[in-house]
Amino acid sequence: MSKVLLVEDDFNISTLYKIKLEHSGYTCLQAYNGLEALKLLENNVPDLILLDLKMPVMDGEQFLELYRKNYSTLTAPIIVLTNINSSEAPKTLWHHDIEDYIVKAHTTPGELVETIRAILAKQS
Repeated sequence: MSKVLLVEDDFNISTLYKIKLEHSGYTCLQAYNGLEALKLLENNVPDLILLDLKMPVMDGEQFLELYRKNYSTLTAPIIVLTNINSSEAPKTLWHHDIEDYIVKAHTTPGELVETIRAILAKQS
């Protein structure tokens, strides 16, 4: 069973995605900001990371910088999952080797699961 790390500060959105992921056969780890996500990585190796950008404590871009610096041996693909249009995203975001960029408002949870399946299938 593949393990997904979901980094999302909105409790309701996080719960919705967690339920959908678990019903689709994934184990879902949840963090509500980038700092919590980094702490989870100390004892967990996810197969894929879903990452919001705008979060308190540590935002998605800060998480990416520290993740790439401190966890360079991990190969989990990262999907940025946000409501910021890609044209408005920080330009430095694209230097962090993200696998996909998805706008939450334009994607159903089912479509997200299909994207995850396709990305993980490429990794196998």
